[in-house]
Amino acid sequence: MQKKATECEERLSKLRDEIAFIIGDVPIGANCSTSAFKKYLYNDLQLPVLKTTAKFQEAADEETFVLLRDWCNENRPELANLFDLILEFRRIGKLSSTYIDGYLKHVNAVTKRIHPDFFQLGAESGRFSCRHPNVQNNSNDKDINTRNFIIAPENMSLIELDYSQIEARLAAFLSRDEHLLDIYKTGKDLHAMTTSAVFQIPIEEAMDRQNPQYKHRRTVAKATFFGFMYGMYGKTLQRNLKVSAGVNVTIDEAKMFLENLKKSYSTLTAWQKNTISNARKNIYAETEFGRRRYVPNIRSDNFMKSGGAERSALNHGVQGLAADLLKLSMGRIIENLPPYVKPLFTVHDSLVFEVPDHKIAEVTALIKSAMEVPPPIPGFDVRIIAEVSVGKSYGKMEEQ
Repeated sequence: MQKKATECEERLSKLRDEIAFIIGDVPIGANCSTSAFKKYLYNDLQLPVLKTTAKFQEAADEETFVLLRDWCNENRPELANLFDLILEFRRIGKLSSTYIDGYLKHVNAVTKRIHPDFFQLGAESGRFSCRHPNVQNNSNDKDINTRNFIIAPENMSLIELDYSQIEARLAAFLSRDEHLLDIYKTGKDLHAMTTSAVFQIPIEEAMDRQNPQYKHRRTVAKATFFGFMYGMYGKTLQRNLKVSAGVNVTIDEAKMFLENLKKSYSTLTAWQKNTISNARKNIYAETEFGRRRYVPNIRSDNFMKSGGAERSALNHGVQGLAADLLKLSMGRIIENLPPYVKPLFTVHDSLVFEVPDHKIAEVTALIKSAMEVPPPIPGFDVRIIAEVSVGKSYGKMEEQ
């Protein structure tokens, strides 16, 4: 961490100089969001306001700078490099402050380890949350993979067991959508089937890795599927693709992708509508085990509030149930866990342990079998699979 802290500071210093060469002595602060810098962008440079905050002020977050960079590429090409530098400055700055400085200040002086606080119901979905520091939010950035800070002791390895496509599997069971159920009962490739549906192409073409459009289509299909699962609209999907995947599509294209999926998974679409309807009637959504999440804003006249509540209701039924399953599996695991195995942390749908090298196969089999037990839900008929990865550091895990 100390080595990477030095690297970050050197890189940030160089980026500050490069940005200052373009904008002069305008203060940019730690993440380029100062009022002086926003004034420079919108008043001095006369750039368009492409995004605002909840209080209708000019935004200055990562998405804003991505949008401004793309706008400048077309309209003010001489400024495009400025936003490349800003995005890089923010990226390195966040890595440094959140994952290096943020981790270092929590190193225990006696154990020389970090001991985060975990909360079983920290997230409204029912997932664990974590703080001091938040090790669930670590980064696998290309330059500074902060997951490499988590290293197994000598003669031990880290193992991670992660539920495979758990939310899609649960959605298949809950909705009884025949196409989704068929995918998991016959072992088909979910993302290939989704690619075929999104782009309206034959499944053979969707699975052809030699096709020059293969990666692009699959990236779009993955984002569209999970956007569709949780009630995303066309405009949000368009922005999500641009910011998170660097893929540019029009709003009409994004809407078409979502509509294509709704037609292909029509029973899932009907289940979503029914879930929202029930949540609007009850003012809450609940998992199959009866754990509720109240969504009073679902009756709001404010479209933003009601839309957010609808997405929360959809999210809870699936993601909330996934959280329940993980905790049930943890109960089974802890009953039989040997004393030489250390549970380290959980990240969403996965569990991470420290295991002696000569016990990896034995312990992996024990944990995997506990995680793959079908949940005690009448009629549950979708296979649950836990995938295994092993490594000496969390940043270099290899699937087994």
